[in-house]
Amino acid sequence: MTKTLLIAATAAGLVLPMSANATGLVPEQTSFDHFSILFTPLSEFSLSFDGAVDVYSNPSTANIYCDGKVIETAMVYPKNEVGQKRTQGWIIGEFPEPLVLPKGQSYKIVLPVNTAYSVDNPELTNDEITLEFEVPEDLGPCTTTIEEGSVITTEESTTFFWGTETAAVDPDAKATLYREGEPVREFSFNVTWDWDLGQAYVDFGETLNFENGINYSLVLPAGSVSAQYRMDITNLEAVINFVGGYTEPLPTIDYVWCSLFTDHPTDNLGEVSFYYKQPVMLAENPEVQLWIEEDNELVKSVVPTLVEEDGKWVLTADFEETPLIPEKGYTLVIPEGTLISASGDVVVNYRKATNVPGISSGIESITEDAVSDIYSIDGVLVKRSATEEDFQNLPEGIYIFGGCKLVNFK
Repeated sequence: MTKTLLIAATAAGLVLPMSANATGLVPEQTSFDHFSILFTPLSEFSLSFDGAVDVYSNPSTANIYCDGKVIETAMVYPKNEVGQKRTQGWIIGEFPEPLVLPKGQSYKIVLPVNTAYSVDNPELTNDEITLEFEVPEDLGPCTTTIEEGSVITTEESTTFFWGTETAAVDPDAKATLYREGEPVREFSFNVTWDWDLGQAYVDFGETLNFENGINYSLVLPAGSVSAQYRMDITNLEAVINFVGGYTEPLPTIDYVWCSLFTDHPTDNLGEVSFYYKQPVMLAENPEVQLWIEEDNELVKSVVPTLVEEDGKWVLTADFEETPLIPEKGYTLVIPEGTLISASGDVVVNYRKATNVPGISSGIESITEDAVSDIYSIDGVLVKRSATEEDFQNLPEGIYIFGGCKLVNFK
């Protein structure tokens, strides 16, 4: 007996050409040529032919197999569509109820020999026809509007695409933006579909500038998107990697006030707070460090807290009354990447070193090459990267020089 083998589709979504060694009635196409059918409960299948067809017996049947066993039988009937140029015949098989076939397994539908024949040539009948297919384990790979590894200067949104209709599994799921491997933003996304094309649309909420030379990744979590009619078939983790290309200066993260400006430690160091005017958030592994300057020795590292108070964001590090050795100079360090901007362009703080004052007032020695920032007593930046000459030209008043050194200039 001659057989016609039609390999319908694979889990990767590749539609393979039909191969036939039959000399009889051979289909032109099948319903499995449409990839989306693999992501729906299977209620029917169809085979199309060039010309009108009919079946020998009514009812006729076809079986669906898994691992060599019949799992269901379909009732088979003909349907012919007469057009202006030709008639297209169909053999359609309907199952008693839609089949939710277990995912990740292979199946085949077998239409027995001599089930159908050509109306124009009744001697032309089908050989045994086998349709082989696999129900996918997941939605498979996706494409995106941002090309993998591309350089992105500014962007408002991006979209992930799959080759079938999709639905949201968890409406509260978030896509995460990473900057140099650290999570810096979370975005909601809208899952929809259009003509066999599923999509998850990620809206950044505004136009974002991506810092030049910085590596970014946008990650859509696994299991957050499903096939529209098979909620058990979901997406793999989807990742877009790209490089920032925005070359203009981005806003910096600098504190405007430090509690050490007025609360000077004596023998022990307790809580220290830094105040920021711009919205910021903590990175995944934040820390504030206490160092002995001349020994380059790390004394203690603590995990800070961050709260919003009266329109300012307050970073607090509790050093739990760490003893301070007399005659030693101490520095507080906020490592780069401890804080992240919470809105607008994605930026992180640069490393910030702040001297721990040992006295409440007075002028400390300043060398000719000393470079630091000068603040007014209320925390307003007066001069960035100031030198001794800049300091000498200041009006009378009280200033913060060299981070947290309180200077009484008269």
